[in-house]
Amino acid sequence: MSPILVDPKIRADLEKEAKRQVRDVNEIVNEFLWEYLEKAREAKLEDEIRAYIKMHPRLKRKYLNEWVAIHEHKLVDHEFMSFDATLTAA
Repeated sequence: MSPILVDPKIRADLEKEAKRQVRDVNEIVNEFLWEYLEKAREAKLEDEIRAYIKMHPRLKRKYLNEWVAIHEHKLVDHEFMSFDATLTAA
């Protein structure tokens, strides 16, 4: 993996902030990146939920009583939902 390059001005500001917080620069950067990635995952999930809601009328007509799997706005799998499975999933 190639190294991640940080603009020297940003690095200088990070070092000042780390010193102010009495923390390691890497700790601050990793915390920020983790939060950024978490927000990106949440946004993707919300996008998939919106796609599901938009697809729901068609899915309900065609796949009633089936589990459906949606990925990147597309139906990728479906399977009959047995009564036992609904109790287990609840």
